[in-house]
Amino acid sequence: MNSRQRIVLRFGLLALLLLCLVPPWVTTYQVSIVRHPWTRPDGYGLIFAPPPPDTATYGGVQGVEADYPRLAVEVLALAAAVGIVFLAVGDARVVKPRTDAG
Repeated sequence: MNSRQRIVLRFGLLALLLLCLVPPWVTTYQVSIVRHPWTRPDGYGLIFAPPPPDTATYGGVQGVEADYPRLAVEVLALAAAVGIVFLAVGDARVVKPRTDAG
């Protein structure tokens, strides 16, 4: 592993930390007209302070929680991007086959 690859890994870990500190949120609503609760994406917010639900428009808020499926997609996309860049900045050494001179 060379120094450029270490930089890519550090950048990837920092980006992962930021993704987990500011996750996407989803709000669950239960309205009397609709039989089953429904969810609506609610943007991004700090893990310690989720965004407030929009009770004025929809009412019947059951709760706000992190949108884990969307966060998982973001983490996988980040892992793929870091992996591609990690391989791209690696040493491109060509190994020459050994020839046995008789």
